[in-house]
Amino acid sequence: MKSFDLLVIGGGIVGAGIAWDASLRGLSCALVEQGDFASGTSSKTTKLIHGGIRYLEQLEFRLVRESLRERSVLLSIAPEFVRPLPFLIPVRGKRPRPWLLIRLGISLYEALSGSHGITRPRFLGEKDLRREEPRLLENGYRRAVLYYDAQMDDAGLVLAVLKRAEGAGATLVAHCPVVGFLKEGGRVVGAQVEERPSGTGSAIRARRIINAAGPWVDRVRRLCDPQAKPLVRMSKGIHLVYPDLGLKTALLVSSQRDGRIFFLIPWKGNTLIGTTDTDYSGDPGEAKADPEDVEYLLTEANRALPEFHFRGEKILSTFAGVRPLIAQEKRDPWAVTRSHRIHEDSNGLLTVLGGKFTTFRKIAEDAVDRLIRSFPDRKLAPCRTAVTPLGVSRY
Repeated sequence: MKSFDLLVIGGGIVGAGIAWDASLRGLSCALVEQGDFASGTSSKTTKLIHGGIRYLEQLEFRLVRESLRERSVLLSIAPEFVRPLPFLIPVRGKRPRPWLLIRLGISLYEALSGSHGITRPRFLGEKDLRREEPRLLENGYRRAVLYYDAQMDDAGLVLAVLKRAEGAGATLVAHCPVVGFLKEGGRVVGAQVEERPSGTGSAIRARRIINAAGPWVDRVRRLCDPQAKPLVRMSKGIHLVYPDLGLKTALLVSSQRDGRIFFLIPWKGNTLIGTTDTDYSGDPGEAKADPEDVEYLLTEANRALPEFHFRGEKILSTFAGVRPLIAQEKRDPWAVTRSHRIHEDSNGLLTVLGGKFTTFRKIAEDAVDRLIRSFPDRKLAPCRTAVTPLGVSRY
């Protein structure tokens, strides 16, 4: 039976970040993933590393500040996977957000970035808008805000982090789901895994185990305690891959139906349109873009940009991912916090809840800070992931 200091369950961005951080600090670490690495939510994102301007409306100032700081870190350590991207917020009329509110929001966004800003925002009139994105004038817009966030290669970034974790000594195994747990004195001391497709079973012992399985975290917890109460609220987000619209910048627009923000982003020679945010109760691995999801995005895109004439038959493809949000009793899933939390069950199993891709490195740092309390006999290195370049992935 193999034995490690730490066993990480989940090969998405959070699990990868924890394995990287823990290995750099000197812990022996194994990571197991039920499918391919980055095959779940971590490869089905809006491809953005951003502060989350819409979270200002929920007064999530701490989350936005943290996200902007992490954006700066990732632009520094992972330029092969994260690059600055200009955004326009076009404004016409007073609905759903008036011009003064947009100006206030973007000014606050800039202030929260502090020294981590990319380029100062600009407030554009009709003349400037004609130069930056003239097709917006055809759609009735006469002013806009130009600001910067960042775009990423999400799956590539996950694989780069895993490669660095492996280089620091971590053992990584894909297609190896956890099927049970080992306990001693009511505490988890290991996991039973099944290697696929062979079906070979084996056990891994570890002083600490952390559940970073994203939308599957409650399923993993119930393997250890069938009576465990759910901690996660699953929210599905879908995206449309549409032919290139000829945009020079990404666009942030608002739904007329419910005021939700969504994006139109130049991406790999096409345009990415999304995302939605709806409650989901099925298998996260089977999430897909339902007709009503597609209709929502097409309808709202046509309302925002009628001269583009968005049509379903022109959609190239769709994809859907499931977010593992912290369970909160709020009316709309998009109003649920994107902050993270680390929960410990009475059996000692640690679980990462919530969070967003942008803050994965900080989530991992917080998780490993929590974990190293279990190793008072060890002199471990401090967190170094904020200053350790990721380099080019070789996967």
